[in-house]
Amino acid sequence: MIFGTRLAFEIPDNVGNVVFGCVNIGMGLYSIWRPALGLQAVPRNREGAGLRWGCLWIFVVGWLTGLVPSGPGVFSTLLLLLWFGFDYRQAVAHTMIMVGLFWNAAGAMTAAVAGPVMWAWIPALVIGGLAGGYLGSHLGLLQGNRFIKRAYEFLTLLMGASLIVQGIWG
Repeated sequence: MIFGTRLAFEIPDNVGNVVFGCVNIGMGLYSIWRPALGLQAVPRNREGAGLRWGCLWIFVVGWLTGLVPSGPGVFSTLLLLLWFGFDYRQAVAHTMIMVGLFWNAAGAMTAAVAGPVMWAWIPALVIGGLAGGYLGSHLGLLQGNRFIKRAYEFLTLLMGASLIVQGIWG
């Protein structure tokens, strides 16, 4: 995470936005094209070499989320679905813990040391993030994996398109 965040300061914003926008759209389309992905848990790679490789992949995803901090949940959710065989409900819960508690904190500390922080925004961001996370999680638990999958797909496509537009017309 920290390595990616430090490298991110070297990449022009418009280039990073377009590239990451395309990656987001690709991940959303991948989920759409795999209709059964994440609807049922199919546990795999949870011990031995599979677990060690999974930890390496999580490190790579952590580095990428420091590099392109918009949407780290997109990467980690897809990794948990594909490598570890989680269903969407499990993958989102683990993603929220990894990204929300650990990766974002490490990235925020690194970014705060490297540049100015709008401290007056922090309370609103924290309150909005906590309220949105709670309401989204509550709705996901009520509606189930198919709803979460569709929300994931919709948001990755929307986020990707937004980043591309911002990168081109910024």
